[in-house]
Amino acid sequence: MLATGGCDRRLYLYRPADENGSGWSMDSYPYMVHNGSVEDIEFSPVDPNLIASCSVDGTVKFIDLRSAYKNECASHIDVTKVDVNVLSWCSKSANLVATGSDDGSVKVWDIRYLQKARPVTDIQFHTAPITSIQFEPFEDSVLTVSSADNRITIWDFSVESDKKMKNTNDVPDQLMFIHQGLEDVKEVK
Repeated sequence: MLATGGCDRRLYLYRPADENGSGWSMDSYPYMVHNGSVEDIEFSPVDPNLIASCSVDGTVKFIDLRSAYKNECASHIDVTKVDVNVLSWCSKSANLVATGSDDGSVKVWDIRYLQKARPVTDIQFHTAPITSIQFEPFEDSVLTVSSADNRITIWDFSVESDKKMKNTNDVPDQLMFIHQGLEDVKEVK
């Protein structure tokens, strides 16, 4: 399947017309679960009937493709009051979803506990909108982030904070790498 989302807040699904993929069939009706532009979409790494999408409405919506109701989502996260630009679904631990927003925040959510609606990690390090975010494919604790602040960072959440050592540069213990001085980075993989 192929999923598309646009500025008109519509999310369309396309299915192969045959086994060769020589043509595509678009669903007659779009999913309309957001109140603003759909910024990013990812299929679940373990469930082919589940999609996560993020939007300028500040939310992540989880859509069950088996549902007959295209105006309702299976569940959602109220991430922030600003645009949620990007998301990454962890392929190693499918219960983890990371989001990046216009305010520069990076949050990791455990979707098993959506009722609590609190991120398991909330990074306030970047100073401009997040442009891309990606979990490392074989680790559930490593995340790469790019931002309009012209920096790429790599984070390892398995690193514990050492309260005894004084951090001299206000660099978080989980920050493993910074590449600065880039311009207009739009994607990291």
